[in-house]
Amino acid sequence: MIRTGNNKLWIGICLIIFISSSCVTQKRKEDLSALGEVYHNTTSRYNGYFNATELMLASEMVLETSHKDNYNQLLPIYISTVNENPQAMAPDMDVAIEKVTRVVALHPYSKWVDDCYFLVGKAQYYKQDYESSEKAFRYLINNFDPVEMAKEEAAAEARKEAKKKTSKKKKKKKSAKKRRKQYIREQKRKQRLRKKGKAVEEKKSKKDKVAEEKKAELEAARKAEAQFEEPDNYGLRHRPAYQEAQLWLARTLIERDNFDTALRFLNELLQNPKIHDDLIPQAWEVLAYYHIYREDFSSAIQPLEQSIANSKNKKAKARRGFILAQLYEKAKNGTKAYATYETVLKSNPSFEMAFNCRLNMALNSWRGGQGTPQQAFAALERMAKEDKNFEYRDQIYYAMAEIALEQGDKDQAISLFKESLSYNLNNNIQKAESYLAIADLFYDREDYVPAKLYYDSTASVMKKSDERFVRAESLSKNLSDIAKNIQIIETQDSLLALGLKSEEELKEIAYNNLKAQQEAKRKAATNAGATNRPGASAIPVGGALRAESSFFAYDDRTVRRGTREFERKWGNRPLEDNWRLSRSSGRTIAANTAEQESTEEITTALDALTDEQLSDLLKDVPRTESERAKSELQILDAMFALGTLYRDRLQNNEKATEALEELNQRFPRSNYELESWYYLYLTYFELNNRSKSFEYRDKILSRYSSSTYARVLTDPEYAQRLANRELQINDYYDDAYAAFLNGETQKARDMALDARTQYGMDNPLQPRFDLLHALTVGKMDGEQAYKNSLNQVIAKHPNTDEQRTAREILRMLGAGSRLPVGAEEQAQGNFKLDDNQVHFVIITFDPSINLNTAKANVSDYNQKFHRPQRLTISNVFLGNTADDRIPMLIVRRFKDRGEAMKYYDGVQQNSSEFLQGGTSYDIFSISLNNYREILRSKSVDSYQSFFSDNYLGR
Repeated sequence: MIRTGNNKLWIGICLIIFISSSCVTQKRKEDLSALGEVYHNTTSRYNGYFNATELMLASEMVLETSHKDNYNQLLPIYISTVNENPQAMAPDMDVAIEKVTRVVALHPYSKWVDDCYFLVGKAQYYKQDYESSEKAFRYLINNFDPVEMAKEEAAAEARKEAKKKTSKKKKKKKSAKKRRKQYIREQKRKQRLRKKGKAVEEKKSKKDKVAEEKKAELEAARKAEAQFEEPDNYGLRHRPAYQEAQLWLARTLIERDNFDTALRFLNELLQNPKIHDDLIPQAWEVLAYYHIYREDFSSAIQPLEQSIANSKNKKAKARRGFILAQLYEKAKNGTKAYATYETVLKSNPSFEMAFNCRLNMALNSWRGGQGTPQQAFAALERMAKEDKNFEYRDQIYYAMAEIALEQGDKDQAISLFKESLSYNLNNNIQKAESYLAIADLFYDREDYVPAKLYYDSTASVMKKSDERFVRAESLSKNLSDIAKNIQIIETQDSLLALGLKSEEELKEIAYNNLKAQQEAKRKAATNAGATNRPGASAIPVGGALRAESSFFAYDDRTVRRGTREFERKWGNRPLEDNWRLSRSSGRTIAANTAEQESTEEITTALDALTDEQLSDLLKDVPRTESERAKSELQILDAMFALGTLYRDRLQNNEKATEALEELNQRFPRSNYELESWYYLYLTYFELNNRSKSFEYRDKILSRYSSSTYARVLTDPEYAQRLANRELQINDYYDDAYAAFLNGETQKARDMALDARTQYGMDNPLQPRFDLLHALTVGKMDGEQAYKNSLNQVIAKHPNTDEQRTAREILRMLGAGSRLPVGAEEQAQGNFKLDDNQVHFVIITFDPSINLNTAKANVSDYNQKFHRPQRLTISNVFLGNTADDRIPMLIVRRFKDRGEAMKYYDGVQQNSSEFLQGGTSYDIFSISLNNYREILRSKSVDSYQSFFSDNYLGR
C-alpha cells in the first residue's frame, strides 16, 4: 500500500514537472524543451484544430449534398462560389475560426499554427468574404514560408549549440580555478607588463568567436535550404500549409478579379519542383477555373485535361471530365465531347451524371458526324420510354427541342420545350431553362406578349445567382408596357370587329367560345389527374398580365377560334337576314339534313343562354358611335406608346417605325402626329434611312414650324438651351424644397408661386411646385386649406406621381392621422442615398407583437449567423400616441450599405431561423442620416418606397 501511494505521488510530481515545463506560452521557441514542443504540437492538433477541421468537413458535405447541378449549363468547378446562401454556413465557420484562433493564442510556437491560419482563410472563403480570406492567406504566406522557417530553426539550433559549448568552457574554468590561483599570483608581475598585449589578444578572441557563430548559422541555413531542393515525402511529419495557401489565395484572388496576381501564384506553384503530388491536379483545376471565370473556355481545356491526368480521386475526375466534355461542346468539337462523356460514363458516376452523359452522347453523336438528327431523336425517345428515366423526361424533351432548334424548326422546338415543361416534376432548374428558351424564341420572332409571360415565369423560378437572371428580369420589365399596349390594340380591334356583327352572329360566337372554354376546363382536369403528366400545364406561371374581364372577346385567340368554327360550319356568310339559307345548289339532301341538325343543336344551346347572361357577355362590345370612338382612342394611345417603347426600351427601330407609320395611316391628323413624326425622324436617322428621316423633318417644318420640335431641328443649340433651362428649374426647385425643410416656409411658398411666372405653367416640374405649395399651405393655413390645395393638385395634374401623393395625403388626413409635414414629397423627398455611411437594420412589427420575445429571437439569430460582428439590438417605438405606436427593433451597426444588405439578404434566405411562429414584420437597411429622419418624422411609411427603389432595385 505504501509503495502504491509512493507511485501515485511520483506520477503526480512528474505531471506537475511536465506541465510546468511545457505550458509556459510566453517562452521563446528555442527555449522550449523537446517535451514542451511535443505537448504544444499534440494539443494544437488534436483539440481545437481537429474539432474545427471536422466542423468544416461536415459543412462542406452539407453544401455538396444541398447543391443541385444544372446540367444544361456549364457545371461550376467550385460549388461554394455559386452558393446562394453563404450565410447558412456562417455559424459553423465562425465557430471553427474561434477554435483555431484559441489554438494560435495558446500555442503560438506549435507546428500547426500555419494550418490554423489556413483554416481561417478557407472559412472566410466559404462565407464568400473574399477580402478577409485574402488577408488570412497572405499572412500565412508571408510568415510561414517553410524555407525561411527552416533557416530560422537551423540558426536557432546553431545558437543553442554555441551556448552549450560556452557553458562547457565556463564549467571547465571553474574546476581549474583553484589550481590557477597560485599560478596567477606568480605571474602577476609579468601579466602587468604584458597587460596591453593581452587585451589585444582577448579582443581578437571575441571577434573569432562571433565569426565562428555566424559561420555556424550560415552553414545551418545552407543545409536547411538544400533540404528543399528535391521533392520530399513528409510521411508522418507535419506538412506545411504554405503551398495549399498559395493555391487557395489564387482562388480567392480570382473571385476578387485580381487576375494577374492569381496567375502569378499559380505559375509559381506549378513550376515548383517541390510541389506536393496531391496539389498538382488541384493547381491545374484552379488554372482551368481562372480561364472559365474569364469566359475564355478554349484556354480552360488544356489545364483541365492536365488536372484529370494527374488526379487519383475518381469522383473529382468524373466531375472534371463532365466539365471538360462541356468545354469541348462549347468549342464545337462533338467528337471529343462524345468520347469524353463516354469516358466519364465508364468511371461509374452518380445516376444523374450518368443519365446526362448518355443524353449528351445522343446529342453529340450526330453533332460529331456519327449519325443523323432522326437517329438522335430516336435514341432520345427510347430513353424517354425507359422507366428508370421517368423523372428525367423533362430533360429528354428539352434535348429533343435543342435538336429541332439546331435544325431550324423553331415551331417544333417551342412545342418540345412545352412538352418538357409538361413532364417537369418540380425541377425548377430545368423549368427555368425551358421557360427561358421559349421566351427567347418568342422574343426573336417579335411576339412580345407570350415572350413577356415566359420571361415572367423564368424570373419566378430561376436562381438570382444565375448570370442570365438579370437579363430575364430586365426583359420582363421592358416588355410589360409593350405587351399591355399590344393587348389593348388587339382587344379593342376585336371588340370593334364584333360590334359590326349581328345579334345572331354574336350569339353563335358566344356559344362556340363557351363550348371551347368548357372543353379546355375538361382537358385541364384530365391532365391534372393524369399520372403520366405530373407537370400539369406548360402555361407560364407568375405572369403579370391577367385578364380583367371574363368576356370572351378579350382573348383574341378565342375569338379567332370561334370565327373559324363558325366558318367551318356555315361558310363565309355575308351580313344579311336568313343567312342560314344555303346559296349552294349542289348541296346534297344528306348535307342539308346534317346542317339542319347542327343548326337545331346550336339554336337549342343558344336558347339556353338567358338574356342576362348574354348581355353580360356582350357588355364590352361597342355599339354606338361614341363607344366606337372611345375604343379607337384607346387604340390610338396604345399605338403611339408602342412605337416609342419599341425604340426606347428595346432599341427595335424597325418595329418602332412600323407602329408609328401604321398610327399615322390609320389615324391621320391625330393629336400624336407631331410627336410621332419627330420619333420617325429620329428612328429613320438611326436606321441610316436619310431620305425618310428628312421627309419627316420637312413635314414638321412645314406643318408645325412654330413648335419646339421645329426649333430643335433648325437650331442645333436650342436643345442644349432647353437642357440648361431644365437644369435651372431643377436647381430652383431643390432650393425651394430645402427652404421648406429648414423651416423657411414663407420663402418656400413664395418660390413655389414665383415658379409659375419665371418658368411658365408648362414647365416640367410645375406639378412638384404645386404640391410643395400645398405643403406650405398645410403648415401655415390649417387642415381645411391644406385639403383644398391638395384637391387642386389632384385636379390640375392627372396621372402624375404628385396626384397620387396628394391622394395618399388626403387619405391619411381623412383617417385622422397627423401626417408629418415635409415627409410627403413623393414619399422620398427627405431621404438621401449614401452607400458609404454607417447603416442600421430596422425591423417593424404590428402593435400586438411581444417585442421582448421578438428581440430574443433576433438576438439568437445574430448569435448564430453574425457572432463575430457583435451586433447590438435596441427597442424603439414610433408614433405620437399610444394608439398609433409602431414597435421597432434596431440592429446596429454596419460599416456601409453593402454590409447591411448582406444581413438583409441573409434574413431573406434564412427566414425560418429569424423569427419563428409566423411573426409578421418588415425589414429594411437604412443609413444613419435617414434613420434620424425616421425618428424625426416618427414614421417609416415614406421610407418603404425609398428602400425599394434605391436598395432592392439596384
